[in-house]
Amino acid sequence: MKRNGQFLKKILPVCFVLVYAEGCGQESPSCTEYGDTCYYGVEMNGMLCGYSVETKCRGQAGGRDLLFENSAVTLTMTLLGAAIDISIISSFGTDAATGKPALIDLIYDTGKSKVHSHTVIRGDTAFFESESSGISRKVALTEDVIVSSQSRYPYLVKAFDGGGSTTVRFRLYEPMRGDIVERVYNKINEEEATLADSLFHTLVIEETDIASGVKTMLWISRDDGYNVRALVAGRNIYLTDKSVIGRIRMVDMNEVMFARVNKVIPGFQGMEWLKVSVAIDTYGDTVKAENLSFPGQKFTGTVSGSFVEGVFEIEPPLYDGSGAPPFPADYASAPELLRYLSPELMIESDDPLVRAEAERITAGAADSWDAAQRLSRWVSENIMGALPGGGSALNTLKMREAECGGHSRLLTAFCRSVGIPARLATGCMYVPYYSGSFGQHAWTEIYMGDAGWIPVDATIHETDHINAGHIRLGEKATFQPQHMEILDYRIKQQ
Repeated sequence: MKRNGQFLKKILPVCFVLVYAEGCGQESPSCTEYGDTCYYGVEMNGMLCGYSVETKCRGQAGGRDLLFENSAVTLTMTLLGAAIDISIISSFGTDAATGKPALIDLIYDTGKSKVHSHTVIRGDTAFFESESSGISRKVALTEDVIVSSQSRYPYLVKAFDGGGSTTVRFRLYEPMRGDIVERVYNKINEEEATLADSLFHTLVIEETDIASGVKTMLWISRDDGYNVRALVAGRNIYLTDKSVIGRIRMVDMNEVMFARVNKVIPGFQGMEWLKVSVAIDTYGDTVKAENLSFPGQKFTGTVSGSFVEGVFEIEPPLYDGSGAPPFPADYASAPELLRYLSPELMIESDDPLVRAEAERITAGAADSWDAAQRLSRWVSENIMGALPGGGSALNTLKMREAECGGHSRLLTAFCRSVGIPARLATGCMYVPYYSGSFGQHAWTEIYMGDAGWIPVDATIHETDHINAGHIRLGEKATFQPQHMEILDYRIKQQ
């Protein structure tokens, strides 16, 4: 069987990384299908919970004849009792005359939240657009930048086949965010793999994303450069047959997202100090041991690749607003804060609706801490908890419901829209579920001048602080626990 179609190798771990979009205004090309239809199975935690249907077609867009590789992924799962169905649609178009990349569309949809990124490539420039987040940019595609489908790796076959180098580094265009990323590829070995009743001669290659630390094991067909199997973040994705559609089951993400510690802490939100032993795998940020210690959090241990092992001591400082910056404040002399004052995907701080609401809430605020407190309380009191929730800041504001990511992004966007630097913090938090456990979580950090970054958690109504059950891993880090054990803790005396 010849391998055709597109293969989306990186399946999102949970719903709260998804965002809302209203479309990017591009034409939806009509296509005439050709070639084989291929199917992939997606396993999480050892359970078949999704599949992908891969097709090819010919069509037109922007006045050009294009050849498209299309992928439609369906995933089904539960988290905290809520059923979550995720759809991932991707399309990679090449110019039929020149064979050069021309158009890339990606859509992630949970039913309540959606992200739609769109790239048009003309000459040596990629025109990226994400309308809902207000992001539109031109990206220079220099000669060393590779633009490829998310499953086709002819450049790796060329680099490795023939017994040459075993390690190479490439710069690639990343169509989800519209930027350039660097990835390192190590050839592990060569294998014969039987999938969907077909034999493939494959190169087994480990891919490492430099910025995020994400490692993916790829089985790439030496014949055509397509990926026929991938292992990434506990997901096993592999070529199979059409019967996969009727065999999928709903996977319980609680077993993936929570680390049980079997210790119930009454009044856990009053916890002011915590000591916990951890073995955590993480990706999304490049985690270093020295970055895991800061005022309020001390880490003793090691970080090997993406694996964190050691002991955390958490004792968040309480901030009373002393010395808070004025409102509004001037950060023109602090260029390092610019990124935390600017809009980004999922944090639409420049959207008129977000800005108008933030300005209404903060009108007459005495200083930046007063303004931040007003915004934090508003999000806590007006946004209901829900899964999968609103996802992005703007969609959360419109829907008035969200998971922790939606709460945190909306508060971050509110702050940025009125000139207060803010950012997401991600990691895990102690919760009483399953007789005590740590679950993946996100909250917000707000910059208060000399006092630094002040963490707050609007999701659980900690609008001016966080309790000691929060372990910060990064700004985009995921939480994939192997083992956690509470060694000691202290509850604040009333």
